[in-house]
Amino acid sequence: MTIRKFLLEPLTILFLAILPATSFGQSQGPSEQFYPSVSPEVAVVDYQSLYLRSQFGIRVASEYQEAQLSLRAEGNYYSELFEDEERELAEKKDNLTSSEFELLVEDFDSRVESRRLVQDGKGIALSEWENRQQEIFQAYVTTIIVQVAQFFGSKLVIQRDLTVWTDESLDITPYVLAQVNVTIGDGTGLSDYSNPLEFAGIAE
Repeated sequence: MTIRKFLLEPLTILFLAILPATSFGQSQGPSEQFYPSVSPEVAVVDYQSLYLRSQFGIRVASEYQEAQLSLRAEGNYYSELFEDEERELAEKKDNLTSSEFELLVEDFDSRVESRRLVQDGKGIALSEWENRQQEIFQAYVTTIIVQVAQFFGSKLVIQRDLTVWTDESLDITPYVLAQVNVTIGDGTGLSDYSNPLEFAGIAE
C-alpha cells in the first residue's frame, strides 16, 4: 500500500520547510538555513539502518519480542499440562487392560501432536507478521525516499549495502529517517496496523 501523492506532498513540503539548519546539513547563511549543505546527484540510503532506527522498526521489534515471549509462555503452559496428564495416565496403567491403555495413549499422543502443530503454526504466523510489517514500511518509505532525494536535487538513489564505499555526504538516511518518523510515526495509527498476538492467535 502506498500513500496517495496528493496527501503526502503537502506534509512533506511543510516538514522540509520547518526543519532547523542542524537537522538538514550544517548551518548555512540566513537565506539558506533551511536547505541541505550538499546536493548530491547520486544519493545513498542505508535501508536497514533506516528501518531499525525508525519509530516504526523499533515498535515492530518490541512487539515481536513480546509476542515471542507470550508464545513461549503458552507453549510452556501446555507442556506442563501434558506432563501432568502423562503422569496421571501412568498411574492408571495398572488398573486398565492393555487395549484400554493403548487407546488412552494414542489419544494422548494425538492431542500432544495436534497442540505442537498449532504452536508451530503460531510461530510461523508471527514470522509472517514481522515480514508483513517490513513490507508495509517499505511501501510507505519508498515515496518518502524519493521526495527527500528530489529535495536534495538527486537524480538517483541506491541502497548503501550495494556500494563498496560511499562518501558520507551522499547519505540522506538521517533526513529520510526524520521524515519517516514525522509521517508514519510508529505505525500504530495506520489503517493496516495489526497486533502480532491477534495476528498469530497467541493468548496473552
